[in-house]
Amino acid sequence: ARDIVWSFSRPGFYSGSRGAAQRLPNGNHRVTKSNGGHVFEVTAEGKVVWEFFNPTVKGKKNPKRDAIYRLERIDRSYLKRALPDR
Repeated sequence: ARDIVWSFSRPGFYSGSRGAAQRLPNGNHRVTKSNGGHVFEVTAEGKVVWEFFNPTVKGKKNPKRDAIYRLERIDRSYLKRALPDR
């Protein structure tokens, strides 16, 4: 059987397509609302602890943020190996 082990909702939150969620090592979840250009990290209790809005907005009459396909956390150790001089 497939059981729901975690869910999240808040007013106005909906991604009709391309949304994603990633469980993080600290127990939080990184959630991508692709079509709204919005990514946030939320605790298991539902508290948003970090968020990012795509700064690129297009359209004058009906402005919309550019979509974000998916955003994933990359471990610092990977970055240190990939960019050793930084």
